[in-house]
Amino acid sequence: MAYVHARPLLAKLKRAIGEAFEARFGLSGGNRRTRGLLAMAWLVGLFVVPEGLAAPYAAQLGGTVAAVGFLMAADPLGSIVGAWLCGRMTEENRSRLLVPLAVLAGVALIFCATGPSIPVSVMLWAVSGWRPLPT
Repeated sequence: MAYVHARPLLAKLKRAIGEAFEARFGLSGGNRRTRGLLAMAWLVGLFVVPEGLAAPYAAQLGGTVAAVGFLMAADPLGSIVGAWLCGRMTEENRSRLLVPLAVLAGVALIFCATGPSIPVSVMLWAVSGWRPLPT
């Protein structure tokens, strides 16, 4: 056989699954704002990636079990400090710094690719944990 035959039932199934997905997650009706908010909410899953990689990352750097604990604690600690600092900012400053600080939170993890020491990595992960929240 040189090719695969068309399967109309499969196409209908894909369409039905897509429609059910859109209905379940509020994507129907073409509401761009809802889609944008949903996409941003899904990005939250990416913020737990450093904690999931703490053990193999520490092992690659020759760290101990304590290093894994410090790395896993750095991100939530950064979130606590970031929330406290953002809460003390004026609304104008918070609005002005929202994007630069969010970019800094992501860029900090890029430096981990250079293989810094465990203490430097803990600092970078803490900075990454500081995700300013819009009000």
